[in-house]
Amino acid sequence: MESILSKLEGMAERLRVLGHPVRIQILLELDEGSKNVGELTELLGIAQPTMSQHLSILRSQGWVVKQRRALHAYYALASEGVTIMLKQLHVTMEQD
Repeated sequence: MESILSKLEGMAERLRVLGHPVRIQILLELDEGSKNVGELTELLGIAQPTMSQHLSILRSQGWVVKQRRALHAYYALASEGVTIMLKQLHVTMEQD
């Protein structure tokens, strides 16, 4: 029983991270392809330190991964499951 509760608490924590609109917007941008911090800050119109903080939170909960390419760090969705979840949320919003 304790193991199930622990898993449910972990799931709830991962979902809580998505409670911020900017983080959802980041995931939507990354669904179109990997991007570096500079590209994301320009697209979303927020400061680089703020973007880095949101990306760090998304990484810590397993929503995105960081990949090094030359001098830049690029971010991408961690799995196809994130894309599926985003599409399902979009369908749900369309129905309202």
